[in-house]
Amino acid sequence: MNVNRRSMFSDWMTARGDAGGLLASGHLVEARKRLDSYLETHSNDSTIAVIAADIAFRRGDNVAAYSAIAPFVTVSSSPEVLLRASLAAARLGEVYPGQKEYCANLVIFYCGAWKEEVARALPTGDETKDLEKLSLLGLAVYGNSDDADERLFYARQELALDRGNPVAATIAWQFLMGAGKYREAASAMKDAMPRATGGMAYWVKREYDDAVSAVESQKKH
Repeated sequence: MNVNRRSMFSDWMTARGDAGGLLASGHLVEARKRLDSYLETHSNDSTIAVIAADIAFRRGDNVAAYSAIAPFVTVSSSPEVLLRASLAAARLGEVYPGQKEYCANLVIFYCGAWKEEVARALPTGDETKDLEKLSLLGLAVYGNSDDADERLFYARQELALDRGNPVAATIAWQFLMGAGKYREAASAMKDAMPRATGGMAYWVKREYDDAVSAVESQKKH
């Protein structure tokens, strides 16, 4: 790595770390300012734009989220970019060709073993509200353990719109359990049980039982 690229990487890590810390502690305005300062000189950094969009969504500012992420949307953009662009567009009343299929296929793919069961749980309409739900599901499903906070945020947003969705509930469950929020995890899985089918129904019931057991264990201590 040459000196210039090393310096850019260091700046990026510092900006992302600062913003991530501020975001985690609830300082949304300060986090946004830190990213804005970085983006003034690194306008081609889609990773920072993704974080900026996340901050905007947490503030309920869909216009700002769209403005942050839209410049990075291309046919070869990453799911992190495209899913956030889809969510922002849907919330602003915009629907684009292929948007529904992209989100649905990504959710089904990343849910692995329960493809048919997951497909049955997805919104099927073409309205902006259906696209919002699909986008939220995609953001909840896609990612790794390092994205736990954001994935849980989007899973909760989805459950607020579609309480009992077994896909969102299952994603929320794993992060809620890890955070010790056993009651919320149990509640999410209880509501999801009537809509879970096939093999997913077994796992939803099992996850509900695990959460209830954790709640009882927590009471004893």
